[in-house]
Amino acid sequence: MSFNFWGSSVAAGNIISATIPEDCALMLTHLSLSKTKPADRCELELLIQQAGDEEQTFTLATLSHENPQHSLQVQIPPSAKVQFKANGAGTINLIGLLEEDNADDFDDYDDEDMEGMEGMEGPDGDDDDEEDEEEEEEEEEEKMPEEPKPKAKAPKKPKKAPAPPKAEKPAAEKPAAEKPAAKAPAKKGGKAPAEKPVAPAAAGKKAPKKKQP
Repeated sequence: MSFNFWGSSVAAGNIISATIPEDCALMLTHLSLSKTKPADRCELELLIQQAGDEEQTFTLATLSHENPQHSLQVQIPPSAKVQFKANGAGTINLIGLLEEDNADDFDDYDDEDMEGMEGMEGPDGDDDDEEDEEEEEEEEEEKMPEEPKPKAKAPKKPKKAPAPPKAEKPAAEKPAAEKPAAKAPAKKGGKAPAEKPVAPAAAGKKAPKKKQP
């Protein structure tokens, strides 16, 4: 689509006509009033007739010596018949753009030319493809959920060293053998009575019972 400048002017009390081409649309963008006196005012009307419709009249703007400019955006469709009428004093200048549709220009290319353009690649075409693939792989890796990291195991408590064996208590000392009682000293001048030896009982014979008195 291309844009071309369009401009015209209409003096107060006059009407100008314009026919929009079939492949263009008119976009009015700016109006200005000139050749006025301090008390002058001027009104601009648009008369438009589209294919199959009746003529319609619209007021676009009212300009004055104090407000001589006005911006707008009014698009007039292709093939429309338009008229601009100024009422009041002064001259109204119209500025706009013709929007031309260049879609038909592509019809000049045949299918072979289009296929040739599709097959064209720059000197770094392969490198660009590889870079695109690498970027896609990186994006996929970023989307993948991260694997949970294994939790660090708490350090094992050191085993207690075995208790040393208890020392055995020393055996109680046996009491010293009692010493035999000291014998009474013999009386002076006499001999100590000799102990009578007890005769052992004869084997197989019982000792005779003593008679009770």
